[in-house]
Amino acid sequence: MSRTEKAESISSLKALLGGAQAAVLTDFRGLSVAELTELRGLLRKHGVEYKVVKNTLARLAVQEGSLQGLSRFLEGPTALAVSRTDPVAASKVFVAWSRGPGRERFQVKGGFVEGQVLGPAEIAALASVPPREVLLARMAGAFQAPLQGLARVLGATLTGLAVALDQVRQQKERQAAAG
Repeated sequence: MSRTEKAESISSLKALLGGAQAAVLTDFRGLSVAELTELRGLLRKHGVEYKVVKNTLARLAVQEGSLQGLSRFLEGPTALAVSRTDPVAASKVFVAWSRGPGRERFQVKGGFVEGQVLGPAEIAALASVPPREVLLARMAGAFQAPLQGLARVLGATLTGLAVALDQVRQQKERQAAAG
């Protein structure tokens, strides 16, 4: 690889990582071509780009900025999964896919989410994060509960006032009928 090709690869990696919300580094040793093709297809469906990278070029691409911590994961064969939209898509696909038979040798090395470098355990934990829609629904429910309580309290106060006024009316009617 010539110097210009290396420089182009490094700048391409920088651009790829710079525009990403999340990236996951994996070790693909022991996987067949069919398994890698299947994995790439699953990732593509979730809007994740998956490519094999050279460790030396990747180290040069991340040596500046907040992604320097990724260098410690750049050992052995490395593939990079990059998501520009959903920060947890790649981790969800990898965790689900690696549970299949004979895929124990597949390893997640580490990665980053929104500029924060994470280890393999943290990447796996991301897979358990519910989808965005579920989180939004939970948040809406959390906002709605206090408002419902306030509406009940105010409704009870108005109901109490209406009952008291009705009792005063009934008492006055009795007094007027008696007197």
